[in-house]
Amino acid sequence: MLIANMAEIPFTMYSGAGNLFVIVDAFTNPTVFGKVKLKALAQTVANRKGPIGSDGLIVLGRSGRAPFMMNFYNPDGSFGALCGNGARCAVQAALDFGVIASADTNFEVLGELVRAERPTESTLKVYYNDPKKIKLKFKLALGGELVNCSYVDLGSQHGIIFFDEVEAFKGKSIEDFDINTYGQAVRLHKDFEPLGVNASFAQVMKDDEGEYIRIRTYERGVEGETLACGTGCMSTAIAAYGLKKVSRLPIRLKTQSGEFVEVNFSVASDGHISELSLEGSAVRGKSGILTISD
Repeated sequence: MLIANMAEIPFTMYSGAGNLFVIVDAFTNPTVFGKVKLKALAQTVANRKGPIGSDGLIVLGRSGRAPFMMNFYNPDGSFGALCGNGARCAVQAALDFGVIASADTNFEVLGELVRAERPTESTLKVYYNDPKKIKLKFKLALGGELVNCSYVDLGSQHGIIFFDEVEAFKGKSIEDFDINTYGQAVRLHKDFEPLGVNASFAQVMKDDEGEYIRIRTYERGVEGETLACGTGCMSTAIAAYGLKKVSRLPIRLKTQSGEFVEVNFSVASDGHISELSLEGSAVRGKSGILTISD
């Protein structure tokens, strides 16, 4: 029996390359939308230091244009940004919940249709719409110097700085530099007002498989570093390719979780980017019941 003035909401955790999400199925249980205020729910459950611990809330809903709709909420309760790693988790959850029968599917995100497929047994790939804006290599005042920065808007806005181009980072390692200080400075920079940006710091490296990009991202809405950021990886790959820091597609990126993701896209003769995709893991975790004040 439910306690008076309380709502019980089933949830399942998913990890996309280290990005953790609480996913709620409002597709088969659409009354969820009327039971709780989703902004407040996100502020409660999407907190790495909280009892559940996640980077965001994803709610699966019905769509009039596709098999399902993905609704993503940041830890601060904000809505309206694209979440790359969350999209793969949403597809895996839709499969697990019986909403779809195959990972080869379209789904709706922020009023647009994207598509997914399963290229390997352990990964999912989601194809996204073309970037809304790309601006490469402009000067940004940071820490007392002017640094080269790039900007990519995929429906989630990113400022990208390559680690080896910043004088203040000389002799330091991308593994242990103070991303909270520098990330916040970029995220809240006056040049990116009023929306602000997610701040990604990147460095091109090599391993036995060839070149890859080591990336760390300070995320807007989380207001801190996450273990992975899908839109940050895509934005950084686009900037790296445009700046000729990498020469081949697809591009591998190593996230703060240690997991790799892969970004691919097509480039027309005029530089226009299309067929943008992000491939990586989407792993189911624990399930439980959220008991929320009605």
